Amino acid sequence: MPTLSLSDGRRLGYETFGAPDGDPVFFFHGLPGSRLDGELLADAATSRDVTLVAPDRPGFGLSTFQPTRRLLDWPTDVTAVADELGFERFGVVGLSGGGPHAAACTHAVTGDRLTGVALVDSALPTSFADRNVLGRTVFGVLARFPTLVRPGFALVALQAKHRPESLRNGMRRQMATGDESVLADDAVWASLLASTREAFRQGTRGPAHDGAVLSRPWGFGPATLDGSVSLWHGAEDGSVPVADVERFAAAIPDADLTVFDGEGHLSPLVRHGETILDAVV
Repeated sequence: MPTLSLSDGRRLGYETFGAPDGDPVFFFHGLPGSRLDGELLADAATSRDVTLVAPDRPGFGLSTFQPTRRLLDWPTDVTAVADELGFERFGVVGLSGGGPHAAACTHAVTGDRLTGVALVDSALPTSFADRNVLGRTVFGVLARFPTLVRPGFALVALQAKHRPESLRNGMRRQMATGDESVLADDAVWASLLASTREAFRQGTRGPAHDGAVLSRPWGFGPATLDGSVSLWHGAEDGSVPVADVERFAAAIPDADLTVFDGEGHLSPLVRHGETILDAVV
């Protein structure tokens, strides 16, 4: 379980998967999640000769909480890890809540260091989410008062630790049909469960703050991104409707959007990992 000491005194935890000396790609976990989500791409990374580096965001797993963090602070941490590992160039893949963090790298990583960026069933800026009044209110409150969602995260943490099958069944009920078979796979579920438990290693403060970061303005718009961005999305994703993603992709110059029929929120990464990695190396 490697950790890196950063210039501001924080520590950043990360895990590596796949080929030991392959093409470098960073993988950014969802919310809640951790570096252990990288296991979902481990076989694909090995198959494609990719060295997959999956860091914990601040407050998750082994990474020190960063109370003033903004979305655009993340690329600085990523480049610090890349420099430590000797990566001159690298790709990035972001799943769900990791997607905006991948987009931030496109906006903020300087030079030609990025070989490609993939947003997989990515969370979107609030301005692109077609929510009703209640939904807009909830996200507005989350952006300003992240402590209010900590009890909900505490329940998830409790289920992950003591009642994992209850958590699994709840996810099956909430997620799309395409995700049911993924959640039924015991190996995939073991990886997701381990990652969820690790997400709350330090408690709920980090995940709650991460949700607030994602609910606030990103600090950049889709028009500032470029054609190195590819988007991959399940047509049946109930967490991030595909219609919202289509509007977001249309605002990115030369972006490439692939929609997988019959897939949900998690299944595109699990079933199409090799194709997604091919797009960023």
